This record gives sequence, structure tokens and C-alpha cells, in this order.
Amino acid sequence: MKKSYILIAIALVATLLLGACGTPMETPVATEPPVVEEPTEVPTTEEPSDTPELTIIIRNTPTSPAEGTNQITDEITITGTVMDVALSARVIQLEQPVDGIKSIALTDKTKIISVDGEEIGLQSIIHGAQIQATGKMGSPESLVAIQIILLGQ
Repeated sequence: MKKSYILIAIALVATLLLGACGTPMETPVATEPPVVEEPTEVPTTEEPSDTPELTIIIRNTPTSPAEGTNQITDEITITGTVMDVALSARVIQLEQPVDGIKSIALTDKTKIISVDGEEIGLQSIIHGAQIQATGKMGSPESLVAIQIILLGQ
């Protein structure tokens, strides 16, 4: 039994030595670079459309110096009719999408004011109210409001 273990050990050592001392295999080398096709342009033609164009007004305004930056922000102002207000979530749903925007999210910095300029609470905005919201796009269908003006009930 000991002899078979010794023979196996010798065979293993011999295999390791031959593997380490043998000639290395050649590494394949690419001889030609791959062929890359150039993109071709497809001619396009403009066809007249009966669909009216949608215009979104974006104002580039510098942030206030009080915020410590002078970065440029993209603000959007929309006017719409309120369908629902989720007070705890601080989200206003519009009856009809305005420029693709269906909802308005409020933050703790959002100012809500009446048409007279008085600050009011979110609970003052009810179903059917006409509002004007200014803010930045939060997602393709929502606006994160900086200011909301209650135009009328």
C-alpha cells in the first residue's frame, strides 16, 4: 500500500517538473486589425405635419448669491387646474397634463402664495383651483415646485 502512494507521489512530482521545465506554449498574436465599417448617412426628408408644435418656455436664471453659488438653473412655469392634493405627500395632481407635466411635487422650501402675494398653506389649494407653478423638472411627468401661486378657486 505504501509503495502505491510513493509511486503516485513520484509520478506527481515528475509531472510538475516536466510542466515547469517544458517549452512554453506560443501566445497567439493578431496579425491584422479588425475591420470597422464606417457609418453611412441615411438621407431624410422633411414632410409637412398637421400636428401643432408644443412650446415649453425655459428660463435660465442664476441662483441667488445667498445660496453661495452662481450656477444656472432651468426653471419652468406652467398654469393648470388642480385635480387632487395629497397633503401628507405634498403632491398636487393636475386635471390635464400641461406640457407633459401631470403632477407637482412640493418641498419644504416651496413657497405657496395667493394672487395677492400673501403666503398661504397647501390646504388652501383644493380641487378645481387654478394654479401657476414654477420649478424644475423632477421626472418626465413631474415638476418640483419652487413657487406656487393660487390664481383662483
